[in-house]
Amino acid sequence: MSTNTICPNFIINRIKLVITSPVQCWTTISSENKTAKELFITLALPTLVVATLCSQLGLLIFGQPGLLGQWRPSLFGLLSQGVVQIIIGAAMPFALAWLIEKLAPFFQGKANYDRAYGWIIHASLPQLVGTMLTIFPPIGAPLSILFSIYALYVLYKGLPSMLEIPITQRIPFFITYLVVVLLVFVGVSILAAPFMIQATLPT
Repeated sequence: MSTNTICPNFIINRIKLVITSPVQCWTTISSENKTAKELFITLALPTLVVATLCSQLGLLIFGQPGLLGQWRPSLFGLLSQGVVQIIIGAAMPFALAWLIEKLAPFFQGKANYDRAYGWIIHASLPQLVGTMLTIFPPIGAPLSILFSIYALYVLYKGLPSMLEIPITQRIPFFITYLVVVLLVFVGVSILAAPFMIQATLPT
């Protein structure tokens, strides 16, 4: 089988590995030396698409909570929002991996682009699972918050294996990385706002 072939079993097993073994999983992941292109095709993109579809389907079925109660966004709005979310979700890890590659040496790390990308993608899997659960918002919405917090824990535990950040530099690097992510996210959100606002239009 080609290394660039989408395999559902690989995706499911990788999600299980990351969620159930947040420390030990990094030994397996770091030994594989997969390229960013391989991970994007076989893991990142299909998982992102499924998570986005689940989230949008949940909004379509159950509606969007608002100050005046539940209301359903327009179908066009949901489609627009979904496409924009997939584009942003697919592009951001590539940009962040480039930034990590440049940032890690300042914290005595040894990151290359592919390993930085693998670190981001694998650590994001719990968050994407949480997004999938929002297909049923009453339960999925609060669970998605817990999964996002858990993703941060997984992310931190991957520092020594994937980026070789020494223990004395891990917290400073992690805080710096989170600030960078926040700044990038705010910038991208501002640029994407004209498209995302379509999802606020009720049917």
